[in-house]
Amino acid sequence: MKKNQYFIAAIGICSFFLFLLLFIHFHLFIATQHHENENDEEVLARIKQEILMTKDPHLGYVPTDRLEAARQKLMQNSRIASYSVNSPGNSTFTTLGTGLSWTERGPNNIGGRCRAVLVDRSDATGNTVLVGSVSGGLWRTTNFSGASPTWTQVSSVSANLAITTIAQDPTNSSIMYAGTGEGYYNVDALRGLGIYKSTDGGLTWALLTSTTTGGANQYDFNYVQKVNVYSNGDIYASGISATFCNAGGILRSSDGGSTWTRVVGLYSGGGSCSNAVDFDGYDIEFSMSGDIYASVIDLSTGVPAGKIYKSPAGATAGNSGTWTNIAPSAGLGNYWQRIQLACSPLNNKLIYAIFQGTGNGIVAIERTGDGGSTWTNITSTTTWCDGGAANGTDFSRGQAWYDLTLAINPSNDAIVYAGGVDIMQTVDSGKTWTQLTQWAGGCGTEPYVHADIHNITFIPGSSTQFIVGSDGGIFATSNTGGSFSSKDLSLDITQYYAAAISPVSGSNYMLAGAQDNGSHIFASAGINTVTTATGGDGGFCFIDQNNPNYQLTSYPDASYSRSSNGGASFSSWYNSSNGRFINPADYDNTTQFLYCGYTDKNLRRIGTITSASPTGTTLTITSNSSLAVSAVKVDPNTTDSVWVAFSTADDAPPIRCLNYT
Repeated sequence: MKKNQYFIAAIGICSFFLFLLLFIHFHLFIATQHHENENDEEVLARIKQEILMTKDPHLGYVPTDRLEAARQKLMQNSRIASYSVNSPGNSTFTTLGTGLSWTERGPNNIGGRCRAVLVDRSDATGNTVLVGSVSGGLWRTTNFSGASPTWTQVSSVSANLAITTIAQDPTNSSIMYAGTGEGYYNVDALRGLGIYKSTDGGLTWALLTSTTTGGANQYDFNYVQKVNVYSNGDIYASGISATFCNAGGILRSSDGGSTWTRVVGLYSGGGSCSNAVDFDGYDIEFSMSGDIYASVIDLSTGVPAGKIYKSPAGATAGNSGTWTNIAPSAGLGNYWQRIQLACSPLNNKLIYAIFQGTGNGIVAIERTGDGGSTWTNITSTTTWCDGGAANGTDFSRGQAWYDLTLAINPSNDAIVYAGGVDIMQTVDSGKTWTQLTQWAGGCGTEPYVHADIHNITFIPGSSTQFIVGSDGGIFATSNTGGSFSSKDLSLDITQYYAAAISPVSGSNYMLAGAQDNGSHIFASAGINTVTTATGGDGGFCFIDQNNPNYQLTSYPDASYSRSSNGGASFSSWYNSSNGRFINPADYDNTTQFLYCGYTDKNLRRIGTITSASPTGTTLTITSNSSLAVSAVKVDPNTTDSVWVAFSTADDAPPIRCLNYT
């Protein structure tokens, strides 16, 4: 019993320092992007893996709210001498007593997944831009139109927090809001901390106490999908609750975020889930004359159903009780899921909507010219080419819950852009659609933009310049999509799962495995570019500490590549479809065996690393087939001894720690 207590205590300590390190921005970042052809199951597997690695086993979710507490603790800790984020993307952290100083290694020429983009309206040149990363916080530049914008991380926002939406007050451009928490319609979405507010044009930010831990509406804003500010300064925010009971929906604040009223998704009260009318909020848009549109997923009947609610302009606009569902019928026995909207800036009654179906793909794009009374389906011609092959009308490739967006050209509302994996375009109100971008190549001459489109934002006052937020960072066009340029230099936000350091004294050589971006080689000091060792989703990687000519990189499951020439080249070494998506592993420098997760209840021993055709041996560690390896650690003090931790991907998983010798 005491051993188990010690182990649990050790996990708690490790978890604290994990969040500590995350806060102080001890990140490595990627330089080259390699996006594999992946379906929605693979994307979901990656999210589940991230949850498995970071969630509190007692709570069953990632306690992101602890990040702000950790940040405050750091600021109060007398051992800390200094923490600074120096533009561009150069973070240092120094402690007294230990003499440790952390310095970012980069790389500096690629971004990561960006869902939020705001062009500061007070800058007439369109050069002041803020972007939100789903794991790298909030960033700002004042020279966006330059070939290589200088990005600065906003230090008053937690450095590794998910920023999902940014809005500016039309009555006062100095006031901005940023929502946190990436809320897919699944239990694995990472939680946020609420809504941040800035009153100085985005230079400094503070959490609205009503929306964060301990606030009156803390459960409404665990995941904030959209924040938008009405013409009178009222704030509208769509929320999803981590409790899935009596919270979320569409909320409004008329006092700058101090208090909130739920206007869509009211429940009957009583504190019981059985009494709840549970709505998950998604998009919020305003028509040119002030009609308000909001998309939600209604969970009140037990069958998730996407709806579009409208509140007409006027003295009562936005009030509870003024909202009517205007969504078109999904067909008998069918249900919409996530819905994204776009209102014409030229015609108050013209609205476009794009719909996720129950099969997770894009099933419809529809248009209404009468404010939602009638709808026309304009989907049929959205033929999409993916990697050189025609792939039907679903240009999200079955992951519309993940990448889905719409935008209308400000000067011509017959021109509409729809984002999924790539961007599609219509110039005739949806009668015909053509492909505007391609990430995989092989389809034609369309320009490259990284896959998985999350945001399309026009520069204010322009109908030819817009910004795209994607899984690969920020792209921009000045000719309505004829060409695009990456704006990711110094936007250091993409994370690594694992890293390995050369044993050679003074060497700058490192390997690192990146989420959705392959495994990379760092070879020089400072913030720099990297080269790709192997592509796809990178994971755990290793450098033999006795003979660094031997190195390993990994791919999902138990698949590994090896270099025997110090990283000059890598080739496939061992491949198996068993193991987790980002498979836990560790390498024994003494025996030269690799240990990794395998099938449920088993560990796999592979090697030795000197063999070009290694053998694998299955080691059964437990008889419980519902447990799978979640962590592996070779004992540094006892020869041929390995520690293995087990868990499951279910809520509130049991945790066990076993030793194999």
